[in-house]
Amino acid sequence: METVTSIEQQLVKINKDLPKLPKGLTKWLAEYAWLLTLIGVVLSVLTLLAFVPLLLTVFGVLSVANLSLGLAGYPNTYGSDALGWFSIIVSIVSSLIVLYLEATAITPLKAKQYRGWQLLFCASLISLALTIVSDIITMQVGSIIMSLVFSAIGFYILFQLRPYFASAETKTADKKPAFKASKTAIK
Repeated sequence: METVTSIEQQLVKINKDLPKLPKGLTKWLAEYAWLLTLIGVVLSVLTLLAFVPLLLTVFGVLSVANLSLGLAGYPNTYGSDALGWFSIIVSIVSSLIVLYLEATAITPLKAKQYRGWQLLFCASLISLALTIVSDIITMQVGSIIMSLVFSAIGFYILFQLRPYFASAETKTADKKPAFKASKTAIK
């Protein structure tokens, strides 16, 4: 968690120098971040439910095609090799981890707790890291660049919303009564 905090602090420093989004937009996004996250989680679940069986079917067909081509003396051209499977497994695992973190963040986001923002930040970091790993495995340089660009935009928006959640967390921490020892208890 120390590494995540270090990355967060570095991105806070970078974000201070960037232009700010309009106050009304950031306030609206912070207010409804939980709802937007909920919609994203539902759409991700539906996508995974539709994607995994489709993917297995496609790879089954490609395996048969590769077998036929291999018997005819042609090289494997459809990408159903071990690296392709490994990349897909990494992508599915990444999606499940990010989906779990985002689903866990919904309640804290609704309460405007800093923990909700942190969970979204961790989900974004994990998504970026595993996407880059998957892209390196399949040697897709263009996809790595696009992942970095879209992640930078996502981090920019996420860090524009951070003050709404960091300040809410500070306010709840300030409301806790401080322990004060009475003079009679000291004697």
